[in-house]
Amino acid sequence: MNGLIPTSTLVFLMMSCSNDTVIEKRQNMAPSVLIVSHSDGAEVQDGYVEYFRASVSDDDHASTEL
Repeated sequence: MNGLIPTSTLVFLMMSCSNDTVIEKRQNMAPSVLIVSHSDGAEVQDGYVEYFRASVSDDDHASTEL
């Protein structure tokens, strides 16, 4: 094979892309994250495993999607 794309394939690809439409364009808001396992100013030690619990919310998505 010479690495060239057949003309019929190229025409098909060009036609497939020419009808793309954007149904809705809106900005995705950043989620809010609240760490609930540690109080403000809590110290953690370097080199040790530390587990965090957090609450996440988002105006654009349900909690099951986050």
